[in-house]
Amino acid sequence: MRDGRGLIDRGRAALARGNWAEAVGSLTEAADRFPRYADVRHWLGLALHHAGRSEEALEQLGAAIALNPAFAEAHLNRGLVLNDLGRLDEARAHFVRAAESERGRAGGLPRAARHRLAALHAELGDVYRGSGLLAEAVREYARALALAPSFHDVRLRLARAHLDGGSTTLAASEFGKVLAATPQSVQARLGLGLVHLQRGDRDRARAVWRECRDLAPGDPLVEVYLASV
Repeated sequence: MRDGRGLIDRGRAALARGNWAEAVGSLTEAADRFPRYADVRHWLGLALHHAGRSEEALEQLGAAIALNPAFAEAHLNRGLVLNDLGRLDEARAHFVRAAESERGRAGGLPRAARHRLAALHAELGDVYRGSGLLAEAVREYARALALAPSFHDVRLRLARAHLDGGSTTLAASEFGKVLAATPQSVQARLGLGLVHLQRGDRDRARAVWRECRDLAPGDPLVEVYLASV
């Protein structure tokens, strides 16, 4: 008969391989044996969500949080499940709790932990931006970048949030920072073109997007942008 540790290890290995049915089976048995192990409840929640059983996933992730209210990953993943279900207000609350839980441990964090916390802030920024709360999105992206300045994808999202809010100067600054670090970034150049277009300068927007065409010939998104001017 398999011992409890073996069940947990088998479930986690199946989860890593994407074998959701096996992961659910092993982790369900492990959770029955060890009902107060928050980690097991968390992993089972992930497996259930991937298996398309989101309501059951919410129950297990909620149990993990009840056992450990400061469990940042469980808050984050419960927020992601809720977001997928369209329950945005509930999702946002869990993203906030996840970020707060990690922030409380942030003093002197090693690089890996800083990046993990930055990812939480960026995820929360995405939820805010998707809900039209641009000031809150900008704040969370800025917090992410304070922890991980090299996250250029987050800086692009910050620039787009500024642009969505009509702050073309701030957007141009952020797009420029990405280009300074990665001169071949087509996404940053596309964004700069949008800055020019929003300012009413179609000629400069067209010129920038032609540079994008040189960098990424045949890119359909570049062609769409050029067709708009």
